[in-house]
Amino acid sequence: MSIARALANRPALILADEPTGEVDTKTRDSIVRVFRDLSEKGQTIIVVTHDPAVAKECSRVLRIVDGTINDEGETGQD
Repeated sequence: MSIARALANRPALILADEPTGEVDTKTRDSIVRVFRDLSEKGQTIIVVTHDPAVAKECSRVLRIVDGTINDEGETGQD
């Protein structure tokens, strides 16, 4: 429900802190699909996640270790 509220006003930027942290894999996949569709339409989305399956779906990944960017790169998305 909080994702729907966040999207209701069509914000320029979506900050999603562990949006799939407390859901099952089917719901996780639905949330990722919504974010992917929005991204393809030009929406900027920043996702914080510990879930490799979610990170794999992102167009760019920054890994932060002890407050420092440790690794940066593209993911499996084309």
